[in-house]
Amino acid sequence: MSPPGDLYSSDRMLRHWLAGMGGAEAPVAAYGAALGSEALREAGRLANRNLPELVQFDRAGRRLDEVR
Repeated sequence: MSPPGDLYSSDRMLRHWLAGMGGAEAPVAAYGAALGSEALREAGRLANRNLPELVQFDRAGRRLDEVR
């Protein structure tokens, strides 16, 4: 079963606790919708499939220290 698209509206307990916070719901709802988007779920699947690779130097020998 795939995760829901909107992580905020699918979490009853989070909605319950934020209801009393006065204005905290809107930003968290937007964040939950963004985190549950298909693009981020696909990025997560790709990240789990491909191990990180440390690239220390480019072809010319210059120091990069990048993780790809």
